[in-house]
Amino acid sequence: ALFGVSFISMLFSTASAIIYFLVSYALSSKANIPISICAAGIILILWLYAIIVLANAYSSMMRKCTHKSKAKYYGPSNVSALFFRFGGAIVSYVLFKQKRYSFGIAGVVSLFCAVLLVVSGLESIPIKFDSYTIWMISWLQFITLLLAVSGYRDKCKLNYMYLWPLLLLILYVMGLRTFNAKLEHDIRQKRAEISRLLGYSIDLKDFWKKQANGLMIENEPLKSFVSANYKNGLCLDTDLPLAERRKQFTQWNKEHPEYVNVFNNFLKQQVTTVGHPYTDETLASVEIPELNAFRNAARYLSYDLSVNCRSRDIVLKRNREIEKLRDWCVQDSFLISKLVAIAIERIRLRAMAYPLQAGTLPPEDWRQIMRNKPNWRTVLANGIGNEATMFESMIEGMLTGKALGKEFTPDKTGVVLKHLPLEFAVHFNRDYLFALGAYNEQIKTLLDPISQTGLEKTTTESLNNQICRNNIFIISSMMIPSVEMIKTKRAEMNDFYRLMETAIKVMEYRKKHGKLPESLSFLPTIPKDSIYKKPFIYEHGKIKVMLNRKPVKCSGFRIYTRDETCKAQEGFRAKNKYTVILEP
Repeated sequence: ALFGVSFISMLFSTASAIIYFLVSYALSSKANIPISICAAGIILILWLYAIIVLANAYSSMMRKCTHKSKAKYYGPSNVSALFFRFGGAIVSYVLFKQKRYSFGIAGVVSLFCAVLLVVSGLESIPIKFDSYTIWMISWLQFITLLLAVSGYRDKCKLNYMYLWPLLLLILYVMGLRTFNAKLEHDIRQKRAEISRLLGYSIDLKDFWKKQANGLMIENEPLKSFVSANYKNGLCLDTDLPLAERRKQFTQWNKEHPEYVNVFNNFLKQQVTTVGHPYTDETLASVEIPELNAFRNAARYLSYDLSVNCRSRDIVLKRNREIEKLRDWCVQDSFLISKLVAIAIERIRLRAMAYPLQAGTLPPEDWRQIMRNKPNWRTVLANGIGNEATMFESMIEGMLTGKALGKEFTPDKTGVVLKHLPLEFAVHFNRDYLFALGAYNEQIKTLLDPISQTGLEKTTTESLNNQICRNNIFIISSMMIPSVEMIKTKRAEMNDFYRLMETAIKVMEYRKKHGKLPESLSFLPTIPKDSIYKKPFIYEHGKIKVMLNRKPVKCSGFRIYTRDETCKAQEGFRAKNKYTVILEP
């Protein structure tokens, strides 16, 4: 009985680690699947062997301590081995029959603990325990059951060799605790290293301090600005001819005076961090409604800029206001805010094609416009730091059940979180440490002036995906891909600036020679894109554009980069392009 109880307990407690290892080993290669299946079969055989041993021991106890007239209870005593946690019912009954009361009480305590574990999982029962309390109750149930079994009086001398599975189980738990302590130490070091790289703390508590010092989302004028954005759908087409754009813009302003007033009032506000109310849930649950408001406001300003593209004062004023909206997003404490800042910057630069075509601005204005841009390497590196903070909130949420939603409260997170908190913590701490390592490398790559090529980027993404798949890193597989695209976004933004700079030089050539250049060979060197190191592509004359959401041909030019195939696709479909229309 001692051997059976300790052996089953060892198998039950190590089952999660065994399953995790076998699944990870099987996922690493198709050739490993048969080996994993065979290993799982061996574990199942060992489990059945332990159940048979324990069932035989319980049956023997009942036979020796009960009269033959109660032989009908021998069968249930065998079945109780399948529910080994309730072995205290059999053992305590036998011990009280032998008048071994102290050991019998240990059996009762074991049975009580087993009942508590079952009851705590029922929705109808208000008794709930956190995962570590359940873990302690499980150990108390196991130790008291062993103590009760050891008190059974028979003719056999107590042999402590039967407890070798218990020794292995203790070594397993101590090893897990030591490993988890090392993981937590390494996590703290990685977080500190990322904080040093970025120059600010990425700890969750410091994130909420920064939020508290910002302009809260429910405060004015931000509250009215966000609210007005939802009430007024902005549907303005910048591809219309100038006269039609002006007419449409005037009409829209007349129909939406509330938005115009609230918008102008918000623009007077100094740029700062947007603050969000504290929540004990994960940062992924935080709503960021200001981003749509900022982006739509940038579209509104760009439309105003295109309508008044012949007025230098209005162009420069609207340009500064779009920059201000961009900077609001840059100051926001989420990676997606930084990506919206990039989107707003692209809106600004595209709108500047109208005064470029009109010849409104002198060269010194263009130089100032091109200089006034954020350091996107630092901005996006900070965005990755924001993701590391969000990952911390996800880990805390997973270990408490909050990351799984309200329907997955700790009483319903299932066997893993409830009964195996240590294994659960080790797994997700490994997940967290891997993600911090990936974030650290991404930040170093961004801050390093030498960026990866497209091939190197693809190789890194494939390697990270394989590691996440093989180790079942759930959170990393969800969050790291969004970070891996950051280098591409930064490179595309850098190319967009260079596309616009090239367009300015093309217009300077046109002003000097009275016609568009036939190619970019007039430049000292033809620019190359930042990812694939391929020359920019230039097309001019009758180029295809969208007008009223339909493709038409207009006189102008377009400069664009190649896509991931590195082929010179049609410029109309290019992902990164800069178009200047000379004649609608």
